[in-house]
Amino acid sequence: MGSAHKRSLTHEPHRAVYKTTHGKAHPDYNQRNLNNDVGLLYFEEEVKYTAYVQPATVYAHHVSEDRTVVVSGWGLMNDHSAQPAETLQFAPLVTMKNKDCAAVYSNDVVKETVVCAKGVTNESACNGDSGGPLVLEDTHELVGVVSFGHAAGCEKGFPNGYSRVNTTPITRIVNGEEAKPGQFPHQVLLRPDTGNVISDRFVLTAAHCVKNMQSIEVHLGAHDRTNPNEEGRLVFNSTEFKAHEKFNLLANNDVGLVKLPEAVKFSDKIKPVKLPKNNNDKYENEMAVVSGWGLEHTGGSQAPHELRFTELRVISNAECKKVYNGLIVKDSTICAKGEEKESACNGDSGGPLVHKETGELIGVVSFVGVEGCEVGLPVGFARVTKFLDWIQKNSV
Repeated sequence: MGSAHKRSLTHEPHRAVYKTTHGKAHPDYNQRNLNNDVGLLYFEEEVKYTAYVQPATVYAHHVSEDRTVVVSGWGLMNDHSAQPAETLQFAPLVTMKNKDCAAVYSNDVVKETVVCAKGVTNESACNGDSGGPLVLEDTHELVGVVSFGHAAGCEKGFPNGYSRVNTTPITRIVNGEEAKPGQFPHQVLLRPDTGNVISDRFVLTAAHCVKNMQSIEVHLGAHDRTNPNEEGRLVFNSTEFKAHEKFNLLANNDVGLVKLPEAVKFSDKIKPVKLPKNNNDKYENEMAVVSGWGLEHTGGSQAPHELRFTELRVISNAECKKVYNGLIVKDSTICAKGEEKESACNGDSGGPLVHKETGELIGVVSFVGVEGCEVGLPVGFARVTKFLDWIQKNSV
């Protein structure tokens, strides 16, 4: 990794070589139609970042058609090549509508988890590029992983298919119960995610909920997410938000702020959550409450209408690292899990983890395991005590 440029040279300056302990394919990978064609490799040791080795930033939104993207790799340079490219190659492509791509490959292959792209003058990925990156040309954010090409070859002008990385579930409440209206007055509905009122002008959420957004619809005092006319609900459209500067693909520093266009008048249904005062608290084995409008089970197609909540027990970071490893679980992460497989799930991102006894916000929903929301894995949260200075600095 890093400055690897010539494929056959193993001692290039700045190249870093790491051993992997094991790999994991998506549990729903289908070899026949290549659905869910993503996997992970686990390093034997923690990777050291340098100017030449950096994690990719995942584009957090649905990439639209007609976006210029770049694919890179050491794959074959044409259909007649016997050997892969010696040096790293890249080519600009343009994304296209899935229905146009499905006209080539069928709807069975081109699902919503696929993004397709093709070259203007027959540029293409080819054999040997599989698993490589598709990034936005302007921001270099990762939007896809090379998955498939056409059986006719790489030079015929057919589109390539890529696994759409932003469709990987990040976070909704599993095995919880319905909240009472006004029970969590700090909870904010940020379509499609959630957040937390921390003052009359600011909402704290996850960085991946706000990064690269143009505008965000903010609902305060919401209970039934489908009813914008609820009594006591306030709705704003915000164009001012900020993701943590060091947020990355591994969900490190996953906090962000949304600034409201005007000061909010608090009520029984809209109140700020308490922030911790002590930045040294670990909270291990203490109970906390997570809430949101997320899916109630993995694979669900409809989120619940009403706000839901459940209790989780905070676990040590050492225990959490046994599941997610030290690249993801940092000191700025706090993990919690349910006694009976209660969990957050897809769509609870940015929501609150509130200490059951003190009522303080100790975590912001960040990630859950790719295995699903119902298997009892810990939920990862941004540890609020590690971001108090950042929050104070950026919420004035």
